[in-house]
Amino acid sequence: MNTHNNNNNNNKATLDIFKSVPSEEDREEEQTRFNRLCHLLMSIPDENSESNVCQKLERDMKDPKFAVELRTDASTGLRGVFVNQRVEENQEVLRIPLMHCFRDDRPPQWLLDQELGEQEKSDSHSNSHADQWSTRLAASLLDVQLRPCNQNEIQKLWLSLLPDPIHLRASLPVHWSDEALASTNCAALQLASDASFFARADAVNRILPLLKHQHADSDTATSHLDIEEEEEIVLGELEIQRALDIVQTRSCRVKQIHGYGPALRLLAPVFDCINHGGTMANAQFTLEENPGDPPALVVFATQQIEVGQELTINYGESAKPEWKCLSSYGFLPTPQELFNAETDEDDSSAEIYINGKRYEINASVIPTDLVYDVADLLRLERQQDSQHLPQDGAEDEDENYPLTAEVALHIAARVNDVACQLNENQESLEGRSPSERYALDVASQLRSRQYDTLVATAAGLREYAMRLID
Repeated sequence: MNTHNNNNNNNKATLDIFKSVPSEEDREEEQTRFNRLCHLLMSIPDENSESNVCQKLERDMKDPKFAVELRTDASTGLRGVFVNQRVEENQEVLRIPLMHCFRDDRPPQWLLDQELGEQEKSDSHSNSHADQWSTRLAASLLDVQLRPCNQNEIQKLWLSLLPDPIHLRASLPVHWSDEALASTNCAALQLASDASFFARADAVNRILPLLKHQHADSDTATSHLDIEEEEEIVLGELEIQRALDIVQTRSCRVKQIHGYGPALRLLAPVFDCINHGGTMANAQFTLEENPGDPPALVVFATQQIEVGQELTINYGESAKPEWKCLSSYGFLPTPQELFNAETDEDDSSAEIYINGKRYEINASVIPTDLVYDVADLLRLERQQDSQHLPQDGAEDEDENYPLTAEVALHIAARVNDVACQLNENQESLEGRSPSERYALDVASQLRSRQYDTLVATAAGLREYAMRLID
């Protein structure tokens, strides 16, 4: 993860296979809860104080529905946050008080006690704040979820707006079957999913016994369950995994206000509904603490945002290339979100193997090590072929200009072969569960994206080689 702020949510995942598009009545009810949540989070203590665009709208219109809106596409079920008044560049859009966010530096006391005890026993900082942020946020979320009687209105509203846990789970490759992962033809995604699986297992093993002990005699933990003790363990594991899903896809990373100490990880109401815009994002966020105001997570526009336009941010390095965004958040970014028109840089990628070594490539960038490795390979082949001994100066020319026409055409041929292989993998969706069908469908989309990248890369290499030959 990079040093920039990163927000995670899962609103981009299309779940048509689940037929989960909400009805008009459900969308209106959801919007009402969202409006109420905004009103509670961004109420204005002083009419004469500086306020963001949403607060101004609420003050001027006397109706919170005119602030920001959570709109749901009637055909796809995709959600997003929209503003209903033109926002100028650098203007503040949202201000979420830090007191209403889940913070990884303030976990439940029962988890904190365990961490302190482990540090005393080991006399080390292996369980430091920086290493355990996802476990801490998941524990905080679970602690609130299992104590409904203690939830305030903001927490209840926010929890009611979280995505369906079944749909969310289906979107994350860490929960996919080996078949679905293998069908992506993306080793990087498979390795990332394996690493995430074991990290989650560690988090579950840390939280589960503490959670069972903490809520053993709590009516709120068992009033809705009529199951045997053995089943409670399974349910506890599932609930922890669901909390980790929320943390993975909807938390954000921000620098401390005073600029020192580990980065702060947050689950912030309303803010977690803002979608990824990639290179086309129109807003950024930061922590602020103005005199007389409590610390807050602030969203401000990086360009003019017109009436009815969606508010978006850039999730950062964890959202590129495609496989990493899918692994982190459960959706594939669009090609437009990965392409920077100003710098002409493309963050899409596909992988190829040559002699057992993996390379990530795209139409804009060919890895230097790939060029040198292929040049060395071709040089070795020439030396081994008595009929094609290197001419005087040919070897020096390769060393000075490694991306020769011969090297470019060799890479292009290999890239084209890999692209053809991607088209051969077509799994049948018949007889599959909805979750498995969804995973295989997204895997197919990822293969298609890699295919497009490979075809464009091969074409660019051939064009480059022809220019050198001519």
